[in-house]
Amino acid sequence: MNQDDLEKDLNEIIAESRRLLGDVEEMDKPELVEMLNNSERPAEAVRQVAFSVFENLLREYRLRGEHPPQRYIDLVTQLRPAQNLSHNQDTLVKQAKKWVADLLAGSAGGTETSLQFAFHHRAELTDADRRILEEAEAEVSRKMKRKK
Repeated sequence: MNQDDLEKDLNEIIAESRRLLGDVEEMDKPELVEMLNNSERPAEAVRQVAFSVFENLLREYRLRGEHPPQRYIDLVTQLRPAQNLSHNQDTLVKQAKKWVADLLAGSAGGTETSLQFAFHHRAELTDADRRILEEAEAEVSRKMKRKK
């Protein structure tokens, strides 16, 4: 793919995201997490709304007789709830193969699990950052113990 194609794709993604989501101010991860926490909506509700928005977008493309961009097909596949099966045969086949592969892979976790954190372009952690990370790790550990 040459530079002109990449720039065209980028401009298309920007235009589509503005159409779908409006003009969104730039946020870093902590600001986004704070906004979602303050919205008092669970992550599952946010995921379901995103799934509906992009599923409708795919439907619009198909009703116009156009092939939707692969990035949107992939996004809808990733956001689709397990109980909400696709009407697209290719997506159904992919999902079935993924389920079989997951079943054959066996248990993903061992007897001991540790939470890993990745920080990108961050300064030193503050005490508040460390406290948040410790609380998150403790919550994940509690949830994992309840599932066993």
